[in-house]
Amino acid sequence: MRFPLFSLFSFGLLFSGSPVESIPLEKISEKLDSVIVYSPVDPSTGSAPSPISSKLKGEVRSVYFAAFSPSAIQNLIDDQLKPQGNKLVKNLKFAPISLAKFDKIVQPRLTEDSNARVVYIPDPSQSKIAESLYIKQGIKKSSASSIASSLPAIFCPKPALEATPNSGPLKGQTFIPCSTDHATIKNLVDIGISSSTNLAKKDYSIEAIPLPSFVKFLASSPESDISIRILPSPANIKVINKLKSMQ
Repeated sequence: MRFPLFSLFSFGLLFSGSPVESIPLEKISEKLDSVIVYSPVDPSTGSAPSPISSKLKGEVRSVYFAAFSPSAIQNLIDDQLKPQGNKLVKNLKFAPISLAKFDKIVQPRLTEDSNARVVYIPDPSQSKIAESLYIKQGIKKSSASSIASSLPAIFCPKPALEATPNSGPLKGQTFIPCSTDHATIKNLVDIGISSSTNLAKKDYSIEAIPLPSFVKFLASSPESDISIRILPSPANIKVINKLKSMQ
């Protein structure tokens, strides 16, 4: 274990000051490259994220949506787009894209267009789990519910543990695993505890961290301290593998 990963975590600013050498922005993007989101696209312009005219807090905005799972896409359509009578719903197309690439494409557009916004749609299968963990982490139920329903969560073991897979594409790489899927991290921790006497002696738990706070943590931490890898959810792996098999 290199450092107490999220022992200082809070929903506001994570630290009062900035380290002397924080992670370069491109390094943060690299760590978000394994996070898959689904964004509405304009087929005529390729697979780049395309904004949708949508009401946010009573104001019509040009919104770039990023759904964090296939089921989140349906939630977006049913809960936000259909009730507004959006005429594009029937012909709307979504394409998977890494969160890093989504951010790289959309951020310049937010700078250019003051009316543009980004809205994340959490995976509904993870929202209740995240809400429960937020409450256990000391957040009031009303706030926990609001955070879990509006922001995707990253799940990480506490205290931090390092994993070194002995097979698969990550074979031989050592990293601190986190994931957008609670079960993925829970399974890794359980396997680690069952196979290591040292780990079995420690009291491990899983913490939920809202995505913006997780990114802020990365940006505020010395590069030498960070070996975090965000593992994709099984649902997203299934979609990506299917797309690869069709190529």
